[in-house]
Amino acid sequence: MSKSYYGTELKRLREDKKIKAKEFKEASGKRLVQSLIVKREKLGNMPCEAQDKVLQCALVTYDLMESLVVRIEEIIEDGQK
Repeated sequence: MSKSYYGTELKRLREDKKIKAKEFKEASGKRLVQSLIVKREKLGNMPCEAQDKVLQCALVTYDLMESLVVRIEEIIEDGQK
């Protein structure tokens, strides 16, 4: 998976959530439930809020990994000088 994949999925989830909210203006407080597919595997149904959090965490993880790689490269360069 890539950072762009998770970003796209998060955007799609939020757009779907907006569409469903408009279609089902129910004040009963029911949660919207969707399935999440990762690497062509269905992970089961979970509320949109949970999917949103999972995708946000994935994006943060990619940002952290990217920062770590940059810092490691800086340390290696400093060690070679």
